[in-house]
Amino acid sequence: LGKLLWSQMFWYNGNAQYEMVVEAFPEDRQAIAKAHYWMGYYVLQGFLAYQDRLVMGNEEFSEADRLKAILSFKKSIVADPNFRDPYYHLGLVYLESNQPDSLIYYARQLIQRYPEDAQAFLFCGLGYQTMGDELQAYEFYTTALQMVSPQDRKMLESIEYVATDADLSLIENDGGMDRFWQQKDPLLLTTFNESKMDHYRRVAYANLRFSRILRGIPGWQTDQGKTYIKFGPYFSRSVYERRETWHYGDFRIHFRSGSDLDAWYFDGEDMNEAAASLATGYWPDHGRIHFQKQPATFHDPYRAQKYSMPYQVAAFPMQDSIRLAVAYAIPVSQVDVSQTDHIDEGLFLFDAHWDSVYRQGKKTYVYEYKTQRTPEGLFWISQCELVLPQDTYQVVAEVGDYKTGMIGTFRMVKEGFSRDTILTMSDPLLASKIDVLKPYPESFQDLDITQNPLRTFRQSDFLHLYFEIYGLTHDDFGRTDYDVSYRVGWPRDEEVDASLFLALEKSDAQLLITKSGLAPDGFRNYQVNYVLPEQPH
Repeated sequence: LGKLLWSQMFWYNGNAQYEMVVEAFPEDRQAIAKAHYWMGYYVLQGFLAYQDRLVMGNEEFSEADRLKAILSFKKSIVADPNFRDPYYHLGLVYLESNQPDSLIYYARQLIQRYPEDAQAFLFCGLGYQTMGDELQAYEFYTTALQMVSPQDRKMLESIEYVATDADLSLIENDGGMDRFWQQKDPLLLTTFNESKMDHYRRVAYANLRFSRILRGIPGWQTDQGKTYIKFGPYFSRSVYERRETWHYGDFRIHFRSGSDLDAWYFDGEDMNEAAASLATGYWPDHGRIHFQKQPATFHDPYRAQKYSMPYQVAAFPMQDSIRLAVAYAIPVSQVDVSQTDHIDEGLFLFDAHWDSVYRQGKKTYVYEYKTQRTPEGLFWISQCELVLPQDTYQVVAEVGDYKTGMIGTFRMVKEGFSRDTILTMSDPLLASKIDVLKPYPESFQDLDITQNPLRTFRQSDFLHLYFEIYGLTHDDFGRTDYDVSYRVGWPRDEEVDASLFLALEKSDAQLLITKSGLAPDGFRNYQVNYVLPEQPH
């Protein structure tokens, strides 16, 4: 009867009914626990409705409901410590009160009584992640995944709401789920995938916050739960009577309340359109349309710490393989040299389907790097060469200073190419220095090449260029006859794209050099930009 009164909005009568249960059955601990739980649950809805509305004067009502909810849930736990539901929602009250440590406390209390309760492990992980302890959160999420049924695990790992059509085609085969999350990982240097962790957090929160208790529907199946899983927390929320709007910057999602207290469905695009349609008895479904057409949002927790590193990636065919030369420049200004003797460094390669091809993470001592000084500052140059099968590769490099927390990175797609019988040329490799290791060098192994991913030279510097030519005609003695020429000149202003000076992104064959201003000593500095040629013959 109490549930029925509440669902029909007779809130005072519903609360009075539960109080009558407590008085009428003083020896029935389970009945008392449920009565206090439902009193707490309904007042919790009031707290949640008040707490983030953008309306002045709600603070007093919100705090009163919050304290009532806490008191009711605690009374329920005291009456029957084995009743699980009040633990969950008491944890939600504390989470929404910016007290995730209390959520962790009650989740652990539940784990002690029910060590097989996967939801308790999820909520514990949610608490730790809210506190910023990603490693602890990862452990609890992983444990929860190992405990749940295959059906529940499929739900937790489901990307139905966050994947595009292209993503879904990527995961058709075995290992596809790993491919999907691999490309969303914001920092490969860590042992866990932050985007995947954030997805688990959203699912856990959706189940904690948006479950329809009156109908037994988990939060991840509700319209509000789906929206939260796909886009994360809203920037702001506005409520008008039985309608609610979540604001996500350049789009909004509208909901309307159903017949039950905890039932919310997608609503019209805006209040005026909804009001105009009300007369005809038709509600436009633009809430669902926005949900379907907007791409999923993944939060990068390191966004404020990241900076782009200048880089150079060049490919050289080798029979059925490809030699990939990778170099990038680490600005010394982003590293606390006074306290750092080594930095974390990682190079990661994936094929076109995001299957891992090469992965190396290591600690590099700063004195091992080659240095290059430019008008923009001092840089450490990191470079390596890899022999790989012919393919298209996703190239990712990351450098992290664990003292300052700054992270240098770049990501690019490198398309491979094979040798042909006609005259062809490899990618040009710009270098600041090339030393000959043996007289009459015959291959790249006979050279010590210091790459120049910054593509910056001073007027007094030599410009070194390494490339390979294939398909030359040999005479009877194995000799070839060829000339190499290139043009150096000032580009027109419309030809100069400043963003291209930061990192090399294309396979190039022609050089253009542009001035970058006078240095303090009066010398002019130069930057080299590659320009993609027309189709070679």
